[in-house]
Amino acid sequence: MVKNNSTLLYIVKNNKDVAKSNKYHYPSTLLDQPYFVVPATGKADLTLGMLSNDKFVSPALKLLKTMRADGHDVSGVFDEVQALHCLIKQQMVWVEQIRNITLNAMR
Repeated sequence: MVKNNSTLLYIVKNNKDVAKSNKYHYPSTLLDQPYFVVPATGKADLTLGMLSNDKFVSPALKLLKTMRADGHDVSGVFDEVQALHCLIKQQMVWVEQIRNITLNAMR
């Protein structure tokens, strides 16, 4: 708990300085990448197909790589995001296999 106002002002001032630097900037507009934006909304379509597509550049992974390069230990969250990305890709393989089985069964 902050005991005096000067400490609080120092913390607020430093947080504003960090926010101004935009070094770790991740607005949702970074998701609006070519091939993934819905024309009607102008926003990214956050589907398994988008997130598993090799053309999609993950802003989360880029941010974590930048933080790691700056000396932050983000190994836990980096591993978690990597695992989720691999799981999404595997899910898309399974979906495609089920689709093919279904199509073959209908013939």
